Amino acid sequence: MVTLSSPGYSGSDDALIAKIRDKYVTGEKKRSISAYGYFHPGCESMLTFSCDDISVTVSGQVVQEASKRPMLKEDIESRIMKLGDTFFELKPQDLTIDMDESDPGIFMPVKELNELRRQAADKLLDELKNKV
Repeated sequence: MVTLSSPGYSGSDDALIAKIRDKYVTGEKKRSISAYGYFHPGCESMLTFSCDDISVTVSGQVVQEASKRPMLKEDIESRIMKLGDTFFELKPQDLTIDMDESDPGIFMPVKELNELRRQAADKLLDELKNKV
């Protein structure tokens, strides 16, 4: 019961209330996006980010065939998922990586993959700003 002497919920978990307040009231709001990556040896790498009805695609350097340790699909996914301080969030089920599993494997510098992600996020943010 809510009374003047006890105007809130009695026995509520303070940590849970703080987490809810941070996420829904004072915390930074993030937009959900979907992503599609194209990584095949001999072709330009491409990454597409989509939010609502806006999609942007950026391309990077040509993907190389791996000579030693091939880059796994999971490696690419983990790099693209790192959206950190951007206004976007990407859930694993909203990420599609197009690469041929029968290929001997691909090599792409991690630096290039990170740059591709940054460019796609920046371009999407610019498009969303222009829409408003």
